[in-house]
Amino acid sequence: MSATYNRRQMLFTLGIAAVAGTGFKGDSLFAAALNDGLSFGKAQNFSWEGLKSYAIDLSQHPYTPPKPTPQVMAIDYNAMSKISWRDDRTLWANDPLRATQFFPVNRAAPIPLKIYVVEKGQSREMLFSDSLFNAPADSPLHKLPQNQAGFGGFRFMNPNRAHDWLAFMGASYFRSSGDQDQYGLSARGLAIDTGFNHPEEFPVFTRFWLERSPNNGDLTVYALLEGPSVSGAYRIVNRHQGGHVVQDIDCTVRLRKNVERLGFGVMTSMFWYGENNHRTGKDWRPEVHDSDGLALWTGKGERLWRPLENHTVTRVSSFSDENPKGWGLIQRDRDFDHYQDDNFFYEKRPNLWLETRNNWGAGAINLLEMATTGETDDNIGAMWVPAGPAKAGDRHDLSYRLTWLNSEPLPKPSSYVIATRTGMASDDFVGQDERWAKAGIEKIVVDFEGSALEKLPNNSVDFVVTASQGQIIYSSAAAVAGFSNRWRATVEIKPVPNAVTELRGYLKQGNNAVSETWLYAIG
Repeated sequence: MSATYNRRQMLFTLGIAAVAGTGFKGDSLFAAALNDGLSFGKAQNFSWEGLKSYAIDLSQHPYTPPKPTPQVMAIDYNAMSKISWRDDRTLWANDPLRATQFFPVNRAAPIPLKIYVVEKGQSREMLFSDSLFNAPADSPLHKLPQNQAGFGGFRFMNPNRAHDWLAFMGASYFRSSGDQDQYGLSARGLAIDTGFNHPEEFPVFTRFWLERSPNNGDLTVYALLEGPSVSGAYRIVNRHQGGHVVQDIDCTVRLRKNVERLGFGVMTSMFWYGENNHRTGKDWRPEVHDSDGLALWTGKGERLWRPLENHTVTRVSSFSDENPKGWGLIQRDRDFDHYQDDNFFYEKRPNLWLETRNNWGAGAINLLEMATTGETDDNIGAMWVPAGPAKAGDRHDLSYRLTWLNSEPLPKPSSYVIATRTGMASDDFVGQDERWAKAGIEKIVVDFEGSALEKLPNNSVDFVVTASQGQIIYSSAAAVAGFSNRWRATVEIKPVPNAVTELRGYLKQGNNAVSETWLYAIG
């Protein structure tokens, strides 16, 4: 999950502003594009079935790594900040929400991409030229070989073309700015050997085909994925739907060789500190994170919530399931006062929810939490890892939907976790005091809120909590004074030293669960 640029620089690069200008004229895409300064190669037949067959055939041959041009390393963060796409070269400029602009290759995205435009079953390669960009005369962009350098990525613009709503750039990464035009977490096409002590493999989308639907507002991205261990084809149908960005994805992937961990539906995010570990952060802001929890909807219909954590070492948690309904990295806390950041606006960061659309079989959702000392690293990852070994020759055909939004991706459970806090346990007859701290015992407080808790009598709800190891000393649940639908659960636990203890709890009234299930790990 590392990158040449840190994530703040990548966010800036993806947010380079466009300049207002004119658009295309005429009915034929290629004729209009040629008139507006875009150049294309010869026409070739294109189909989704053909791309899948090509990817499968490619996986049976040795991998040939793409070769970045040497000049690309000079296009660093500072150089990219001075480069912008010429608005009068915008593809589909007169088509709201489908107007498309492009990035040059650069240090953060050094692999030269071939990008094709599809119309009526024919594709033509879009040819690179530095004349497509606004750049200073001394910019290293001008030293790239014309018609050969390729592009670094592309983005779909909002109607005013001041910002974009979806961008692809670097390896197999893509991201949306969500409902409130604020970038945060990212998605990836595939992950290989993520979370081990050795470097992971980054498969790359090396070729893209862009196609507009003639019947609706869909904009389809086809992509060829290549890497030492894999080859694959992706079809990503993108649209605005109900104010959200929705992507319907089909992928066909075949392994060239064995891999240790194969991850699908990959999401990456950032969590430095929050309510549960605010002592970790040395910054003045109360909380800093793009996502604060992993939401799970299991194949059996159970709703789970796992708050994120910034551990001192890399940790991978595995949640076994069969045919999961969905999962996502979520920013549940939407209160500006909890962040106090009037520059990066963490309360506006989008959620990303994945809904499976075919049979995914047995496997596990893996949550990767890496240590970080700041907000510039994507240190959180979530992905589906199929059960069993991932062997050379294995083929996977998966379908899923990604939704980028700022509300909950599904109707919330009847009550749900709104905060997890940790602190010392002490004999607090009068108040908390370090002199009376209980040695080796940790205290965790979990707040639940929702309609299922509305005006329930006090002492009518229990907090049912279990631990994978260690000893639970005390647990309780009580209505929070001043709220009609909020309850606070408390647990004190003596964990096993130098070991990870997994906690699992929910609120129960009589024989009925009245909340989602809360998961947490300590140690």
